[in-house]
Amino acid sequence: MIIRHSMDFTGGHLIYLATPYSKWKDKDRAAGEAATWQARLAVKGFPCISPIVQGHAMGLDWPAEKWMTWCRPMFNACGCMVVPPIRGRDDSDGIQQEMQWADETNKPIIWILGPNWV
Repeated sequence: MIIRHSMDFTGGHLIYLATPYSKWKDKDRAAGEAATWQARLAVKGFPCISPIVQGHAMGLDWPAEKWMTWCRPMFNACGCMVVPPIRGRDDSDGIQQEMQWADETNKPIIWILGPNWV
């Protein structure tokens, strides 16, 4: 399924971009991958927020529990969750937690399967 406009699945809300981070040795690269996908979505008109991009830029270096507490209000403000094809997404503890939030709140989870999706 190719979504042409964010209104198709967010109801006009932001998109929550879920990307792996904590298990990457190179945090700059992990944040860079997230930023690349955030930009790709943005230029196509998909408004999204990435706690990884923001938190990394601010130099946040927190334990997982504090990260998730900080991420939750951003998640709550979004209409869906998008998971791009970034190495480590399938075994990311953070993404697993965010998927649980999506299930609890009935928000769609969109898995981007490849680079040509957007």
